[in-house]
Amino acid sequence: MPVDIESLTDPADLWAAQQVFRTAMVGVPLLEREVGGELNEPGRTFGARIGGELVGTVNSYTSWLVVPGGQRVPHAAVTHVGVLPTHARRGIASALLRRQLIDIAERGEIVATLRATQGGIYERFGYGVAGSAARLEIDRRRARFRDTVPESGPVRLLAPADAWEVPAKIYATAGVSWVGAIDRPPQWWRLLQSKGDSGHVAVHGEPGAEDGFVRYHGAAESAGWPRSPHRTVVVDDLVATTPAAYLGLIRHLLAADIVDSVVIPMAAPDAPLRHLLTDERAVTVTDIRDETWLRVVDVAAALQRRAYKPGPPVVSRSRIRSCRPTTRPTGSPRTARRRPTLPPISAPISPRSPPPTSVARRGVIWRWRAEWWSTDPVPRPPPICCSRWTITRSAERISDGMSSGVAGSGQSRVRRPVPGSGAGGRHRKLPAPNVPPRQ
Repeated sequence: MPVDIESLTDPADLWAAQQVFRTAMVGVPLLEREVGGELNEPGRTFGARIGGELVGTVNSYTSWLVVPGGQRVPHAAVTHVGVLPTHARRGIASALLRRQLIDIAERGEIVATLRATQGGIYERFGYGVAGSAARLEIDRRRARFRDTVPESGPVRLLAPADAWEVPAKIYATAGVSWVGAIDRPPQWWRLLQSKGDSGHVAVHGEPGAEDGFVRYHGAAESAGWPRSPHRTVVVDDLVATTPAAYLGLIRHLLAADIVDSVVIPMAAPDAPLRHLLTDERAVTVTDIRDETWLRVVDVAAALQRRAYKPGPPVVSRSRIRSCRPTTRPTGSPRTARRRPTLPPISAPISPRSPPPTSVARRGVIWRWRAEWWSTDPVPRPPPICCSRWTITRSAERISDGMSSGVAGSGQSRVRRPVPGSGAGGRHRKLPAPNVPPRQ
C-alpha cells in the first residue's frame, strides 16, 4: 500500500505521533494524553500513514544555532524520528526525512541538527557528526582548585517551585554564545518536566542577574544513600555563560563532603576543568561519543554567516545542489562568497591508501576547524592535481605546506607505483612539484 506523508495539526494526531515515536524507541515510556500534545510545535510535525494508520513520524522545532564568530543562524532542531517496528525497512523514515528537509528549506532555515540514536541512518540525508560529548568523572576528595584560579560569584539553591522557570529564563537572557549552542523552546522545557523530578538546581549570580545554573541528582537517592561507600552526584544540565559562573557551579558541586564523586555525562571534550585542578588525574574522561549531527541546508548562507580568519584561499567541490560544481569561499574575515574557480585538489585512492573517511577528517574537516580562509586578492598558484598518484604523507602536512605559502612544499612527497609492480607493489619516492611561492 502507498505511504502518505502529511503535516499533522490535530491535537489527537500530535499525541498519536508521540506514542508512535516512543513505541519505536522501545525503551521510552508512553505519555499521558494531556502531555503529548504540548511537546510538538504547530506545523512542524509530519506523519506517515498506510491505509489511514499512523505508522511513522518526524518533528522539529524553530531554533537558532551559534556558529563560529558568535552569530546565531536560523536552525531546525530535528527530533522524534520514529517508525513502528511492524513497518520498518519500507522507506518510511526516508520519505519523512526528505519531506522534512523540503519544509526546512522553505522556511529559510540554514542548518538542521539532531542527536542520532542509530549512527548508520542519517549520513545519506546529508547529516554528519559536528560535535562530540565527553563523560567526566571527578574524584571529589582529590579535586582542589589551583591558587591562581579566580574567585566566583554567589551560588544559591532554588526552591522546587522555581526549578524550571528560572533556568529557562537564564538560558533565554544570559547570552548563550558558545559554538554549537542551540535555542531551547518551551516544548523542550516541557519535555524535561514530563520526565519527573528536577532534582537539585543551583544558580550563579545575584538574583535577577544570574549567568548560569546546574541541575543534578544523587545516583542512589534512597535509604542506602547515607551509608553507601560510593555516593555519586550526576549532573543533568550545566549551563555557564561566563567563566565565573562555570567556576562557581563546579565549586558548588565539589563542596558537599558527603559526596565521593561527581559525574558530568555531557561535557565538552576540551572542557578546561582538569587544568584548573592541582591534580589533573582527579578528572577522568571515561567516554567520548558523537553528540550533534548537522546538515547544512543553505551552503552559501552558512558560509556567509560564520566568521573566518585570514589565510590562503581554499578550493572546494560540493555535491549539494544549492552550490555550483566548484566554489572558492573568499572575502573579508567575516564573510565568504562563491564563484567558479580552478579544479580542487584530487587524488585517487590506492589499495594501500588510508580510508576516504580518514583522509576527509584529517585533510578537510581538520583544516576547516583551523579556519584557513583567504582575504588576499592576489591570485595563488594553481593547486596540485595528482593524476594516478597517491598521497602518502598526512593531509595535515600537505595542508601546512600550502598554508605556509608554497602549494605542496618540498617536505611533502608523493609516491608513484613502479611500472610492473602492480597496484599494491613497490613505490619509488619522488618529490612533489615545486610550485614557486606567491610574490
